[in-house]
Amino acid sequence: MTNHITQDSLAIDSIASDTITVVDSVAVDSILVTNDDVITSNDTIDLIKLQTSTLIDQTEYFPENPMPYVEGQWSLIISFILLSVLALSRLSFDAAIPTIFVSGVRSSTANRIFRERAGIPIWAFLPLDIIFIGASGMLLYFIAGDIIPLESELLRQLCCIGFMMGYVVIKTLLYLMMGAFSAASDTTKEFLFNVAIYNRMLGVALLPVVIILSFPHLQSSIIIMGIGLFLSLVAYIFLIIRTVRILIPSGVSIFYLILYLCTLEILPIIYIYKAVASLL
Repeated sequence: MTNHITQDSLAIDSIASDTITVVDSVAVDSILVTNDDVITSNDTIDLIKLQTSTLIDQTEYFPENPMPYVEGQWSLIISFILLSVLALSRLSFDAAIPTIFVSGVRSSTANRIFRERAGIPIWAFLPLDIIFIGASGMLLYFIAGDIIPLESELLRQLCCIGFMMGYVVIKTLLYLMMGAFSAASDTTKEFLFNVAIYNRMLGVALLPVVIILSFPHLQSSIIIMGIGLFLSLVAYIFLIIRTVRILIPSGVSIFYLILYLCTLEILPIIYIYKAVASLL
C-alpha cells in the first residue's frame, strides 16, 4: 500500500515537472522573435519610450507667427500719407493746385500772386511743399536707395526724404544770404517764390510715379523712374527760363546770373551725381 502511494506521488511529481517544463517552454517561446533575440522587460520599456519620443517629434506645432514682411509695404504707406496730404490741400484751399500750375505756365500770374499775394494764406501751399519733399525723396530712394548702408527699408526712405529736405533748406538759405550780400533781396525772394512754384508742380507730378513704383515686383520700374527723371528735368528747364526772365530785367548782370546757376544749381547736382555713381 505504501509503495503504491509512493509510486503515485512520484507520478504526480513527474506530471507537475512536465507541466512546469511545458509552461516554461511556452513562456520562452512567447518571447522569441524571428532573429532569435530575446526582448526583456527593459527592452520593452525602451521601445515604448522610443515610440513616444517619435510621436512627440512628429507632432505639428502652430506657433504664433508675426505678420510676414512684404517688400515695399513702407513705400505704399508713405504714398498713402502723401495722398492724404494732397486731399488735405484740396480741403484747406481747393484752388492751390490749379493756381500753382497756372503760375508755372504763365509768369504774369506768378508775378501777380507774388506782388499781391492774391488773398492766399501763407499755409495754403504748405501741403504741396510736403508732397514735393516726400515724392522727390521717394524717387531718390527708388533710384539710389540701395547704396545707403542701412538694412531697414523705412530708415533708408527717411534718409532720402531727409536729404531732400536738407537740400531745399540749405539752398534756400544760401540764396537768401547771397541776395542780402548783393543788395538784391527782393529779386531773390521773387526767384525763390518761383522755385517753390516749380517744386510744388513737380511734387504733384511725381506723386503718381512714386505710387506706381511703390508696388513690389514691378516689371517696368526703370521706365517709370525714367519718367520721373524726365519730369524733374522739364521742371528744372522751366525754372531756368523763369530765372532768366526774373533776373535780367531786374538789372542783375550775366556774370552773377551764371555764378548763381553754377554755384547753387548745377554744381550741387554734379556732386550728387558723382557721389551716387561712385557708390553704384
